[in-house]
Amino acid sequence: MQEPLRSKLKKPLGTLIKDGEESVEKVLEDYSSKEIVSVGDVTTYNLLKQKIYPTLAIVDGRVMREEASQDIKNEIGQWSYQIKEVSNPAGHITTELVKAIKDGFDIEEPYLISVDGEEDLAVLPAVLHAPEGYIILYGQPKEGLVSVTVDRDCKDKVKNYLDMMEEI
Repeated sequence: MQEPLRSKLKKPLGTLIKDGEESVEKVLEDYSSKEIVSVGDVTTYNLLKQKIYPTLAIVDGRVMREEASQDIKNEIGQWSYQIKEVSNPAGHITTELVKAIKDGFDIEEPYLISVDGEEDLAVLPAVLHAPEGYIILYGQPKEGLVSVTVDRDCKDKVKNYLDMMEEI
């Protein structure tokens, strides 16, 4: 990935709730009745601990490139969902991942995508394919939680990023 795009993708797509500013638990209370997509093991774990169940969750069994803790794995494993396993190497967005995300919005039950590889860029196709009004939550490493409300402007920004990736 070329540096201009890499630096754009390091910036939060939505609102950053910094660690320590507000408790994640307090922020998550506001989302309890919304249609939510969670990207990342810690984000999904924190939602489930608050009894907030995402419509779609995307995890890779890793936290900051290290294996996720057993507590995180157990909490996610106890959740009732339909599961789809996909491959997605670091720095890529595979067709298999995009199809799984699209499928996740078409079913009527919670859906977990378990990624063999890395789920970091899954936020982009999740925003692109989520219905407007959905909330996408993901972790910003060493900073906090990012909340993205899916709307036309956000979808256009993501489409631009994906177009830039295809040019590379």
